[in-house]
Amino acid sequence: VKSLQLRDAATRSAKAGDHLDSVLVPVEPQFATIGGVISERSPVPVSDTLQVQILVFDTEVPLMRGAQLMCYLHTETLTATLVRLEKLIVKGEAQERRPKCLVKGNNAIVWLQLNEKVCVEPKSAGAAVTPLSRFVLRDRG
Repeated sequence: VKSLQLRDAATRSAKAGDHLDSVLVPVEPQFATIGGVISERSPVPVSDTLQVQILVFDTEVPLMRGAQLMCYLHTETLTATLVRLEKLIVKGEAQERRPKCLVKGNNAIVWLQLNEKVCVEPKSAGAAVTPLSRFVLRDRG
């Protein structure tokens, strides 16, 4: 990164959610895309299978294994398949039996299979959830 600008003023740093203009050297403009990652670490960890905790807000039909969903993660719009219902969480405690389906108000840990690999950073135990670790799943668009 050659330079960064925040609100038309040069800056050395930014925080999550800030919109920056940047000059990248030696990256060609055609290789800098939405959803791309700039990192000192090579290779950047990617995955197409994620274990996530979800809260079901409103759904016409119960969510079951095999359900096709739209996943909005950062700037990406992906197709996700619910491949495994791992645990149902009731009052902060994980239940021993795996759920067969999820309905409105359920909080659960599930496995998602995405249609392409995305850059993810594993959450360590006890770490706080950050705004950049959130995503949205939608059924039927």
